[in-house]
Amino acid sequence: ALEPNSMTFANLGSAHFFLENFADSAEMYERAIELAPNDHRTWGSAAEAYYFDNTDTYAEYYAKAIELANAQLAINPSDHGTLSAIAAYHSAIGHQDDALGALDKARALNKDDLYVAYDAAIVYSRLSRKEEAEQALAALIKVGYSKRLIAMDANFRDFTYVIDKEEP
Repeated sequence: ALEPNSMTFANLGSAHFFLENFADSAEMYERAIELAPNDHRTWGSAAEAYYFDNTDTYAEYYAKAIELANAQLAINPSDHGTLSAIAAYHSAIGHQDDALGALDKARALNKDDLYVAYDAAIVYSRLSRKEEAEQALAALIKVGYSKRLIAMDANFRDFTYVIDKEEP
């Protein structure tokens, strides 16, 4: 009976992503894009699902996410969340200099933001900068991100963390 909205589909996409149902995740993000075609985050999330599903179109989705995020930065150049998202998008398609430049700007504006910390860990992981990725993951945990979610995240498959039994 609920009217569909992009956030509902994006949340379903995230749930499928953490279950590693990447094709279903991409489908949910596609539905979110239909309802909110100008949201760079939804395009970036769809790209990520396609990336892990080994679907060739992922680079096109990242390019669209970058385009939309840059339009957002034209309105607010100090948007640290958008800058860190751009860094993550660039890192997925091998644009190391663009990724690190955007990440540096985001961290200079707000390095303790949860989303900036998460994107930093993704950027360093994707660019095979293991020591920096480990430091970024430690910082991510320090700002309150769950070790359990890190362990479930396909972006961090190469990293292992002991999960406390008391942790939700």
